[in-house]
Amino acid sequence: MKMELIDQLIESELKEVDDKWPNYHSHHEAYAVIKEEVEELGHDLQSIEMWLANYWQKVKGANGYKYEDLRVIKTKAKEAIKEAVQVYVTALRAERLINKNNK
Repeated sequence: MKMELIDQLIESELKEVDDKWPNYHSHHEAYAVIKEEVEELGHDLQSIEMWLANYWQKVKGANGYKYEDLRVIKTKAKEAIKEAVQVYVTALRAERLINKNNK
């Protein structure tokens, strides 16, 4: 994957978040938001692991409907990408507090 595409996703998400909410008021607030995004990313990754295990069981057994497993893996992977971008953006916004305090 080209890093330029990831940078575009980040810039788009950053603009959207900045348009909706002011920057954090404290590092406590920033931590809470970052933690929430990390937890959401973790849930998506756990779901991918579960569906991958289901898929593997069907592959080993050479039976079963495998398309549903792959469809969910793809959906959850897209959601994980979104959450990973949000983790980056929330951390980037937290850095603003440091830069603001160092002026």
